[in-house]
Amino acid sequence: MKVSGFGATQELSYPALGEAWRFSPFHQFLPTEISPSKKVDSNSHIILSGETLIIQNLPDGIRLKDSNQKVGVDFWNTLTQIGGKAHLEVYQTPKEPLIILIERNSLNAEQSTLGLIEIDILESNKLQIQQTIKGSQEGLTVSQVNLNLDEKSSVDHVVSLSEGSEALNTTSFHSTLKAASNLNQTIIARGGKLTRLNVKAKLIGVQAHAALANLSMLHGKSTLDLHSDIDHQVGSTTASQLAKNLLKDESKGIFTGRVHIKKDAQLVSAAQMNRNLLMGKKAHAIGQPQLEIFADDVKCSHGSTTGQIDDEASFYLISRGIRPEMAATLLTKAFIAEVIHHAPKDLQSFFEDLL
Repeated sequence: MKVSGFGATQELSYPALGEAWRFSPFHQFLPTEISPSKKVDSNSHIILSGETLIIQNLPDGIRLKDSNQKVGVDFWNTLTQIGGKAHLEVYQTPKEPLIILIERNSLNAEQSTLGLIEIDILESNKLQIQQTIKGSQEGLTVSQVNLNLDEKSSVDHVVSLSEGSEALNTTSFHSTLKAASNLNQTIIARGGKLTRLNVKAKLIGVQAHAALANLSMLHGKSTLDLHSDIDHQVGSTTASQLAKNLLKDESKGIFTGRVHIKKDAQLVSAAQMNRNLLMGKKAHAIGQPQLEIFADDVKCSHGSTTGQIDDEASFYLISRGIRPEMAATLLTKAFIAEVIHHAPKDLQSFFEDLL
């Protein structure tokens, strides 16, 4: 792949072999050359568009730090490093949410938005983040957000991802949690020819807690591949994850989840569930929850279910005078609402257009 306009022209080699994402081969869709998409305007605090990252009117309590990130050896990490970069620090709890917009304003499939945002939340501070990722009909977006939670800090993070039907997107969220820190993350994704979500949470301090919820709503021939990695490095940590796919037409939803509990990391509690609702005869779901446990005093569960709208629930509504079409709509909204209600109440309005 030839990359031009992102600081310098260079060639990058796509790793055709050895990838874990075997159900979503990206290389067959990638253009041979990419260049920055057009810059967009917004009132958001952070705007990443093309190769430009704009930071404006940050809430009190957040400051910009110098970023000395280096180009990574991994293909996808390299793409985020050569795009826009920002490193922020939360030194005092802001009174308002931090609003992040990642947008691709593309005229063709070669135009792209690339970038990395890193946020340090210092001890005992709280941060709310409202993040929007969206793009035009086609093009490529590669972005990554790193959250570093210090002791006793907390983050509520809501993400809305919406892509054009011919667009490609790979988005990563990496979080590191120290002692007694808390992460609540809710991600809802829609559209895109092919979208990869990479969600990682590393719990490195006792009493750290991560609660993750993901929902993909797909139609047409869209594919979304979610990889998650929840890593319990120490004992007395807790984590939960709910990953849902609402699949229409010929869309495909893929979930590969890994919960890793390190040796001697005792008193860990971890739960992981994948649920898939098929609303098209050719819709397809793949669920692969995985547990890797190297300690003996833990409480863990995982599971994956795939099916259509429950006949008994549908019959119950119809028997009470609700039309079949409305019954299907209500049951679909209930499937969606479980993920929306995972977010804190004061942030649920971020997804109000879904209900």
